[in-house]
Amino acid sequence: MTATTTHLLLFFQIRWSNRLVGDDGTKPCLVYTDGKNFSAHQLLRLSLKQRRKWYDHKSNGFGLKYEIATCIQTGDIVHFVGPFRAAIHDLTVYRSFLKDMLRPGEKVMADRGYRGDDTVLTPLNAKDAQDSRAIHAIGLRHETVNGRLCNFDCMKQTWRHDLRKHQLAFRACLVLIQLRHENGFPVFQVYGYGTENIPLDDDGNDSNDGA
Repeated sequence: MTATTTHLLLFFQIRWSNRLVGDDGTKPCLVYTDGKNFSAHQLLRLSLKQRRKWYDHKSNGFGLKYEIATCIQTGDIVHFVGPFRAAIHDLTVYRSFLKDMLRPGEKVMADRGYRGDDTVLTPLNAKDAQDSRAIHAIGLRHETVNGRLCNFDCMKQTWRHDLRKHQLAFRACLVLIQLRHENGFPVFQVYGYGTENIPLDDDGNDSNDGA
């Protein structure tokens, strides 16, 4: 796959405007965002002082960080940015890029590591038990998208090629995941956020259970 083809696929498949699909104007958050880290062998060649800038305590290793955002309503991948040094905090990346893309009054949903910013809704901001369960389920669905990246060996294994080529491989994998989502293998649907009732299945069970 050439760089030109990848750029064209990215333009048509990863669209920020897709976060508005199904939006009825009642929900402050349209996307869920989180960081995703990948290990890279070349970083081991750096001095210890230099390597510290690439160290991620969460994964206990040296690597690259990307920010990914998915649409809460549809599960579509709508945004990514990176790579950055893994040591950079997810909230710092968010404030440098995604935050500036929001409309006035718009917020994003994220995990507790993003607490402290008034444009981010975390589980700590849940208004009731249903809201808390929905936010948790949306976070799990986002992790499902991140997990699909690891189905590709180039993303699962330690990157041993030119660091400048990592983003190209990452973007290609992300587009393939989005295409898979659109063509018969979607991520699971989440109910309960911003709605009065959670749909039940035929047995009367919460539709989010077992998702």
